[in-house]
Amino acid sequence: MCQSAPWPSSPITSSDEILRRERGLARDGDEHRDLWQRWMGEEAAFFAAGGTRDRADLRVDASDR
Repeated sequence: MCQSAPWPSSPITSSDEILRRERGLARDGDEHRDLWQRWMGEEAAFFAAGGTRDRADLRVDASDR
């Protein structure tokens, strides 16, 4: 039998831009810094255009600071 998930269907995670970049570069290496900068700008524009934050059922702070 299938049951509904006990959590909202449209969650969004967030952390500040500096922390996200630090985590990404720690994982991927500093040689990917330009890629990260470009991608973060594209991601921000995509989320803004789609109203992602406004449509989220749940916001999760992933900053752990």
